[in-house]
Amino acid sequence: MKNNIKEKYRANTIDEILELIEVNKRKYNAKEQILKKKVKRQMPLFWKKDYIYTVEYQTQGENKQVSFGKRNRNASDKDEILSMLSQDKEVVQPFNPLENIVKDAIKQQEKKEEPEQSPLHMYEEKLVDCEIKESIAKKIIAATQKELMAIDYENKEKIEDELVRQMTKLMGDTFMMDLANTKKIVLIGPTGVGKTTTIGKLAAILTLKGKRVGFITTDIYRMGAAYQLNEYAKIVNATMEPANTPVELEEAINYFENVEKVDHILIDTVGRSPMDAGNIDDMKSYLDVARPDHVSLVLSCTQKEKDIYQIIENFKKANVNSLIFTKLDETMNHGVIMNVIADKKVNVSFITNGQDVPQDIYVAETEKLANKLLRGVDDFERPSI
Repeated sequence: MKNNIKEKYRANTIDEILELIEVNKRKYNAKEQILKKKVKRQMPLFWKKDYIYTVEYQTQGENKQVSFGKRNRNASDKDEILSMLSQDKEVVQPFNPLENIVKDAIKQQEKKEEPEQSPLHMYEEKLVDCEIKESIAKKIIAATQKELMAIDYENKEKIEDELVRQMTKLMGDTFMMDLANTKKIVLIGPTGVGKTTTIGKLAAILTLKGKRVGFITTDIYRMGAAYQLNEYAKIVNATMEPANTPVELEEAINYFENVEKVDHILIDTVGRSPMDAGNIDDMKSYLDVARPDHVSLVLSCTQKEKDIYQIIENFKKANVNSLIFTKLDETMNHGVIMNVIADKKVNVSFITNGQDVPQDIYVAETEKLANKLLRGVDDFERPSI
């Protein structure tokens, strides 16, 4: 009468299994018979192996040896398993109740090792896509994060309202040029940024409010500059005077102050390379004669940011009161306006986004600029007096 006992062993090494077999062999006082051998690679740690033996212990009767393939009788069990692996035999993967637990534990560990991403990360990317500097975008995100509670991250409108508030705070208060009480306005800046068109827009706004204006141009180098300004003068029923020298500029100002007695004098200056110190000194000689109430440096959003920063630095000696950014309609690089305001702590009075006179000029209110950058909302207001 046979009294057979089956046991199943699983371990990381063959030696461990053989030790277990030896223990039970003595325990049952029986001969062992290996019925089945399996090798399983652990998932997800595929480089680790489990060895699985099914063993039958025969306590009485004949011990029948069960062959395991074409086994080398002189080889050890350990050598046989290694031989199986080298021959790429099929690896059996029996159900392992601990496998899901191991997987979950590994996932949790990997999650801990990954840096936790802020719920505002997508907004940081959006700000950078608008050409806002990464350092400024991070500052906005950090300030917003301090103000919001965890529950607020489910409210998109609340998040964006707070982002706009922080962007506005970083840029500072809106600078409003008091058109009604600013008599002499001078526009300076590089060639091709839109100074003449901008003067035409300001003149049209003033004229629509019943103000009399006079035009002066010192731009004798650019072909058609005087002609363009003269055309604007005709539209608003005003006079345009050229001034080729500082002396002629003084004479033109005296004419408008004492003869025509206009309410506002708008002076368009020559556009030259702002990288040449000689050009800026020459322009400064005109400004010393004009003694303007307000000087605006006109810049284009289509210019390289690096150049804009250098131009602002070079024009410091001109005692600039505000910047005017033009050509918003010709580029997506609107973030440069915020970068300049935040970095240089300058005032921006107007922005323009087209050639239509006087429609395409707006007050550069920082909250509305923030809305434009973050939400793409165009709710700028036109200048009024």
